[in-house]
Amino acid sequence: MRILVFAAAEITVELICKPFIEELATKGHQIFICFPHKTTKSDWMENFDVIQIHQIDLRSSFIIRNILVTNKIEMMINFTVKPMVFGFLATIFLKNEPIVVNAFRGLGRLFQAPSNFYSRFIYSNVRLLLRVATKKANIVWLTNQSDLTELQCRGFLDERQSIIVTKNSINVERFFPCKAAEKYQIRKKHGLSLDTFIVVCVSRLMRDKGIGYFAEAIKALKKKSVNVTGVIVGPEDTSNLDAKFSVEDLLSVDFRRLPTKPSVIEYYHLADAAILASNYREGGYPRSLLEPMLCGLPVIASNTPFVAGAVDFGKVGLLVDVESSEQIERQILHLMNNSVLREKLRVNGREFVIRNFDQRQIAKNFVDELAKCLL
Repeated sequence: MRILVFAAAEITVELICKPFIEELATKGHQIFICFPHKTTKSDWMENFDVIQIHQIDLRSSFIIRNILVTNKIEMMINFTVKPMVFGFLATIFLKNEPIVVNAFRGLGRLFQAPSNFYSRFIYSNVRLLLRVATKKANIVWLTNQSDLTELQCRGFLDERQSIIVTKNSINVERFFPCKAAEKYQIRKKHGLSLDTFIVVCVSRLMRDKGIGYFAEAIKALKKKSVNVTGVIVGPEDTSNLDAKFSVEDLLSVDFRRLPTKPSVIEYYHLADAAILASNYREGGYPRSLLEPMLCGLPVIASNTPFVAGAVDFGKVGLLVDVESSEQIERQILHLMNNSVLREKLRVNGREFVIRNFDQRQIAKNFVDELAKCLL
């Protein structure tokens, strides 16, 4: 079968799509990959037909349509919202429509009300197009039951569709613990104290990600003379910060720019713990928790169905309520003062991720389920 994988960005292809592309290829399928990218691409992509587009917009729908026709595409897998919407537009009135798979990786802000009129207008139109695109898809693929229930309740799904639910996936060999000597060297490189307890948060600077509450907790601990450092690793854009949390509030933490490469392992290796106190619809098993768990860090997660699955709902990590800097503060202190707990979470967390989220096994499970849907 000739399959087009349509993704929103290169990092999506590298971190999410790659294992599924490679598994589909082992079954004899010819894979075409389309995403916005520059002239260079990763070595592993040399084995596939990679098609460049500059950005995903209305114009790209016509490009995708031409790709579908020219390459006689039989199946199109759309990863995340933009490819779903514009991929759908590309298939309108197409004589030989491909089988369409819409792959959700969390619902993000899709059902959250934006603050201003322009944003509400844009979001309402996106939701309308996405509803039509999702109902028209032959197969819908999600990573947790909560997202499935949400889409069903909001009328995004059709009873005739096939539904695939898998867990999120991660390269369990890319992330690994480091020795104490290596940790100290990395801290020296980044100008961080060798004796402070470092908590890292890898996140976009969005209020829904809970970074403001994390910053408040670190500020409160420092006022109590607790030797702790909060490190936020993310893009420099601060436009999504809540008015309640100014850029100045982030001065209580050490902000580092997110590396251009997919891996942020160096920031996990300099830390003692990681946190994601997010109220964002992360898809159930966010990488910002799975990655540090593989690196042997104890983690703190928000107690929501969109995040807590990564720590088995409290069994292999600590939980906090959303929008509670006080609970974050208490759990950080709890970790700092309990070395036995830290070691238990390090070991159990890493084993849990390896056992449940290995991308090779998840890819096989998906391809098997996909084959059943096509029978």
